[in-house]
This record gives sequence, structure tokens and C-alpha cells, in this order.
Amino acid sequence: MKNHLFAYVFVVFGFICASLSVVWVINENKRMHSISLISESGLNDVRSGKDIDIEFEIPLRADGQLNCWKQNASLWGSQYDVYIYNNSRYTVKNWILKIKKPAYYHLDSFWNGNFTDNEGEDFITVEPSVSAMNITIPSHDRIKIGFVMHTKKLLNAMDFNIELTYDHSLVKDPVFIVGILLFFFGLLYIIVVHIVDYHLKKQAALMNEKINSLVGICARFIDLRDEYTKTHSSNVAEYSRKIAREMGLDEEFQKNIYCLGMLHDTGKVLIPREIICKPGKLSEEEWNEMKKHTIYGGKLLDDFEGLKDLQTVALHHHERYDGKGYPKGLSGKDIPLEARIVCVADSFDAMHTNRSYRKRLTDEEILKELIENCGTQFDPKIAEAMISLIKKGEIS
Repeated sequence: MKNHLFAYVFVVFGFICASLSVVWVINENKRMHSISLISESGLNDVRSGKDIDIEFEIPLRADGQLNCWKQNASLWGSQYDVYIYNNSRYTVKNWILKIKKPAYYHLDSFWNGNFTDNEGEDFITVEPSVSAMNITIPSHDRIKIGFVMHTKKLLNAMDFNIELTYDHSLVKDPVFIVGILLFFFGLLYIIVVHIVDYHLKKQAALMNEKINSLVGICARFIDLRDEYTKTHSSNVAEYSRKIAREMGLDEEFQKNIYCLGMLHDTGKVLIPREIICKPGKLSEEEWNEMKKHTIYGGKLLDDFEGLKDLQTVALHHHERYDGKGYPKGLSGKDIPLEARIVCVADSFDAMHTNRSYRKRLTDEEILKELIENCGTQFDPKIAEAMISLIKKGEIS
């Protein structure tokens, strides 16, 4: 989870951005804008740079003269062309143009729009004309409407008011695009990672099964050399796992130490069988040879990398907490934790089972041995965990 935190942040942040963008676009597409402009007539297409600009002009005739005429001594007639420029990056829709009426006028004709001239109103209203294809005004484009009007003098300025809405498109909104990209990039990353993790875990599970199977075979081979210890390795493995659980160590540690317990006596395969199976007490020479099984185990497992600390446990599970053990004479916390746990489990099983040289001890005798050797042979905390398990009946 921690390794993929940024991907989850991308997904959440992208979703929030995209959602806010959708809400904003919906609201903006509903919002009506009202813009008032005073436009001067001219022949040049000069815009102010605002989102909306309106210009009007008296167009030229074929002879190069303005298309206006003297109607009589007090009245002029003229054609007026009006341009509505959309300088924004959005399409304009639902537009309505209002042209302020001059002091005296007569609207003669019009085109490219639906003109409404109601008495009592200050504005002539112009709406889009379907036939003129000016229902919308594309981004950075313009539309043109025109009319002929008679006035007392030619108009060189006009008051306009335009009401409109912008068609905000999500595909053009940078916040939405960034949000969607972050969302799908993060989601794709998470999906790919989970697929890869699934296959890796599946392969790891299969590998663990093979390792556990091999460990079991090796442990049985070690134990079968002595009929009195034919379940010793599996017992030590199970006791070690229970001790680790009692101490609150994590599940991964418990699984690992189980395998370490299975192979802790690997070095015994190099000890002569007559020493291992001798019914009586070992001579000093035989005992020195028997103690070498820790060194042999350490060497045999030195290059094995399938299980963490396997070589360490095989080498050090007969070290004592007071430093009087073998083969290195390590003491206290210098002895690896796994080896200290297996030491207690190994000693318990040795006391709890019949051996060629003695009968098993009773539970009371075993508890006494554990208590008396707490802090000398055994790590106190580990010994206390074993004593607790025995008293609770989880090990008997």
C-alpha cells in the first residue's frame, strides 16, 4: 500500500479534479452573460481583445462609395452591417443582440437574423436565424447580420447589449483533461501492480510449497537416523512457531522459524550413526564429535539462500544465554533471536521424549528445568513464553 501511495493519490486527486470540472462546466453552460458595448462604425476588423466584440459599418458599393443615400432634406438611408466577434476559446450559443434605437429611425429591412421591433421598448432585438446558420458563434470566429435603416443623420456609433451563454466543452477544459489523465494513469498503474503482485505471490506460494516439501523430506531423512528422534525436527519446528506466536512476533517470522526448526539438526547427517544411536553415555571424544554437528550444519547450509537465517540457527542453536554453550560461546543478545528460540524448543523436545540414554521427563520436571535454567541456558523471555504455553496446555 505504501509503495503505491502516489498512485492512489493520483486516482483520488484526478477524480476530484474531473468531478469539479464537470460541475463547473454544467453551471457555466447554464449561466447567462450580459455584455454592453458602444461600437463605432468603421471599415477595419479591429477587435478589443475582449471575449466578445461588436462592430458595425456602412459597407461599400461596387463603385467604392458608402452604401448610403440622401432620402430627402432631413432623412438619410443606409445599409448597416453588424459583426459579432467571439474572441473566447468557447463556442457562443443562445445569443440575443439588442440594438439601442436612435432618436428617430425607420427599420426598412434586415437579413441574417430575426429582428423584433416592438413599440415602447428601447432596443431592437435580434435573435439567431436558422437559415443564416448563425445559431452559434464558433471560437475565434464571427457572424454578420445586416439591416437598412432610415435616420435623420448617418449613425457613427451604436449602443449594443448582447446576452449569451458559452458552450464549455469538457474535452477543452484543462482541469478536466489533467484530472482524467491522473485518474486513469493512477488506476492503470494500480491495476497493473495488483496483477503483477498476484502473479508474484502465486509464484512465491508455489516456491514456498516446494521449499517446505523439500525441507520436510530433509528433516525426515535427518530424524530417521535415530528411532528415538524420528519426529524431533517437526516437533522443534512446531514448538518454535508457537513460542514466536506467544512472543507476539509476526506471521512471516513464525513461518520462517518453523522451517528453521525443521533443519536445525542438518549437521547430524555427518555424525556417525553409532554415536547418534549409542544407548549409553557418550565418551568425551564421542561427545566432542557430537557437538560438531552445529559446525557441520553451518557449513552444509552456508550457501542456501532459500530461507533466511537457516545457516545461523543450524550453527548457534546450542549456544547458551550465559555464554557457556557451543560452538562459539556467544552469550545474551549476541545469539541470534531465531537460534535462542530454537534452543528452548530443542531442549524441551529433548526432555519431553524418550532417548536412548534416558526416559522422558514429566511436565513438572520440565517446568522445573526451564525455571532453573532461565537466564543461564535459556533467554528469560523465551523460556517464560514456553512456560506459559505449557501451563495453558498448548504444548504438552
